Amino acid sequence: MITVVVLAALALSTWIYLALGHGRFWSTAVRLPTTSNSDPAGGWPDVTAIVPARDEAEILPTTLPSLLVQIIQDDFEW
Repeated sequence: MITVVVLAALALSTWIYLALGHGRFWSTAVRLPTTSNSDPAGGWPDVTAIVPARDEAEILPTTLPSLLVQIIQDDFEW
C-alpha cells in the first residue's frame, strides 16, 4: 500500500512540476516567424533524401518513384 502512495505522490509531483515550473511546454501559441519561412534571400536549401532500406530491394522500385514526383524548389540529391 505504501508503494502505491509513494508512486502516486511521485506522479502528482511530476505533473505539478510540468504544469507550473516547466515554462508552459504544452502551449501551441509559440510559432516560428513567417518571414523566415517564406522564400529566403539565398534560395531554398538543397534537399538530400536518405532512404533507410535494409533488405528491401524488391519494394524500392515501387516506393522510390513517389520521391521523384515531389516538387522540390532546388537540387534533389540521391
